[in-house]
Amino acid sequence: METTIIVILCHYSNTSSPVLNVKNLASSLEYYINKLGFKKNWEWGNPPDFCSICRNKAEILLCEGGQGNPGTWLCIYMENVDGLYEEYKKSGAIVAQPPTDYPWNMREMLVKDLDGHCLRMGHRIPETDETA
Repeated sequence: METTIIVILCHYSNTSSPVLNVKNLASSLEYYINKLGFKKNWEWGNPPDFCSICRNKAEILLCEGGQGNPGTWLCIYMENVDGLYEEYKKSGAIVAQPPTDYPWNMREMLVKDLDGHCLRMGHRIPETDETA
């Protein structure tokens, strides 16, 4: 079962595409595709040093040795973080923290990529007396 990923959209646009700086585009592409379930939209350069990947409506741009900064954090919202966690355990993704409930009414997990970028992935949970 594929987990649906939802992105929060900007007021001025219907898309938001962060740029992540990577050391090796080919290795990063392989990780995002084979471990995280993204698909390649396009790549640019000869040899390629810039590309677009997506999973559902979540798009990320990867740039080798250029744009972006190390250690970037992204928040990606979805319907079921636990289903995605099970998928990522099987694929061998780098899960830095399993799904955890937080007082800000979110259930989130932290996933790292090969360059140390952190994908904070989660879904809303109902308010309780403690979080209201």
